[in-house]
Amino acid sequence: MTGFPEHPARVDEVAHFPNSRIFTGMDVISKEKGLIYVGDSPLGIINILNVKTGHYFMAINNSLTTVQPIDSTIGVYGIHLFQPKNNSTKYLYFSNWQQALIARIPIHPNTGLPLGEPEVVVTNLTSVAEFALDEEGNIFAASFTLNQYVRIDHETKEVLVLAGDPDIDTYTQPLSVAFGRTESDKGDLYAVNNGGFTELHNVGAALFRLKLGDLAVV
Repeated sequence: MTGFPEHPARVDEVAHFPNSRIFTGMDVISKEKGLIYVGDSPLGIINILNVKTGHYFMAINNSLTTVQPIDSTIGVYGIHLFQPKNNSTKYLYFSNWQQALIARIPIHPNTGLPLGEPEVVVTNLTSVAEFALDEEGNIFAASFTLNQYVRIDHETKEVLVLAGDPDIDTYTQPLSVAFGRTESDKGDLYAVNNGGFTELHNVGAALFRLKLGDLAVV
């Protein structure tokens, strides 16, 4: 790995979480206020952190974020803010690996605090890790143990396999997905896997680009 010695990076600790376990998902609540969500998977909680002050607190901890028993496996994983079209309510969407689901909870747009109870969006998503939403609210997710990338229709909840299969090792252990950010690739889904680096059969990690066409509204 090469570096850029003429432009050394400055690293500052923003906050210290002495009782945390493993951080996974993050998202920005307010750039102006410096508020972000930070998910802790083994504890099954979502914190709010003020990056300007370093102050943080547990903001969301419910039956759909949690893991049982606590600190035994992976609970809440991906977290993403999304406001559906023609809807005045902003939601925090989150996946739960152990519970094999994606859920959402209404939140205050300025503080990030929950305004109601969580609700399940889709279930039976085995070992669901990270995900992304398009403008319509369709969900594109990585299914770790099934070696698959899938699409969940925002209306019918139908799950469509975009790539992969439990018996194919090309996409071994998918972890994360994200849409492109330029005009030429904003409709493409970039997807990564870890290749099974802890397994005897390690195929190696990779970055894939899925051309979605009409399957995504961006």
